[in-house]
Amino acid sequence: MASKSRSFIVHVSLMVALLATNIILADDNVPIPDDKSQLNKSATTVIKVLQDGSGNFKTINEAIKSIPKGNTKRVIVYNGDGTYNDKIRIEREKPFITLYGALGKMSTLTYGGTALKYGTLDSSTLIVESDYFVASNIIISNTELGVLGDEGMYVLTAHARDKNTDDTGYSFVHCDVTGIGNGTLLGRVWMSKSKVVFDYSNLGVVVNKAAWSNNFHPEYDL
Repeated sequence: MASKSRSFIVHVSLMVALLATNIILADDNVPIPDDKSQLNKSATTVIKVLQDGSGNFKTINEAIKSIPKGNTKRVIVYNGDGTYNDKIRIEREKPFITLYGALGKMSTLTYGGTALKYGTLDSSTLIVESDYFVASNIIISNTELGVLGDEGMYVLTAHARDKNTDDTGYSFVHCDVTGIGNGTLLGRVWMSKSKVVFDYSNLGVVVNKAAWSNNFHPEYDL
């Protein structure tokens, strides 16, 4: 019999194709350029993470921990090509951080976190609590997968917001969303005012034409 679970979410890989920038900030007054060549790539500090030991650190976690709390300038954490088995939390006190992968050889950040071990909110491979975060040329993946029934839900995002005055949301700019199949949704509601935006992005065949799910709460539809 098909599973009737309505809250199961499968984490899928999302290829983030943003450029490190001081232009795209969390500010409604700053326009997002429709041309990638217009993105500003300047930065103050670059920390190199290379698994062969030739950089500043071997792991992304070590690099993030080296950034002081209260940082006020853009810091690029450059990741050489390869797979990084790391569970990352960027604390609220560490804004202006960019994770930047090698051009043409995107690095992969992966971890097998489960809700059973870490809890639902803390099971993610990458948890970002800080403002002005940017990810570029990096694949973020959760390898832990267990589907026990039919009619599962595959989504990229699940944003929680219950008031129009809350200034939170997910914004994906100049991204490529790729994968296998055609049933993945760009997002689903968590609370009544969830907000997710994909701008100037290429949405592959993996994306379900419906794009969005009200998660069995039709009253949440606009």
